[in-house]
Amino acid sequence: MAADNFLAKVALLVLAPGAVHAVGIGLQNNVNQGYGDEGFVGNYLFMAAPHLLMVCLAAISMLRKGALLQTLIGLNLVLISFTFYVHWLVSSREAGLAWVLYYPLCALFLVAYGIFKYSVGRRRT
Repeated sequence: MAADNFLAKVALLVLAPGAVHAVGIGLQNNVNQGYGDEGFVGNYLFMAAPHLLMVCLAAISMLRKGALLQTLIGLNLVLISFTFYVHWLVSSREAGLAWVLYYPLCALFLVAYGIFKYSVGRRRT
């Protein structure tokens, strides 16, 4: 029963970038319905790539369940924050270029999270 609950949480956290993208499409006034339909899967995969990478690493390695959930939650917070930044602070002409910074920002979060977990683990011993 606990494994089903864990898998449901992971699935929800991995599907969250799709919801963020759907909300982002709704915020844009100049986008027609055809663009939202044809680019949705590609944009979802772009947004969810760090999430899917962590899930694959967790499946291959001995990453703890709690660490995976914390990492996915953190990546979703990074995605939501970056989406707000792009939609409200970046001009619409440069919004596509701003997304180039998304992967380095996710990498920075993952490195910071790893350093945090390592330092907390070192203090306990």
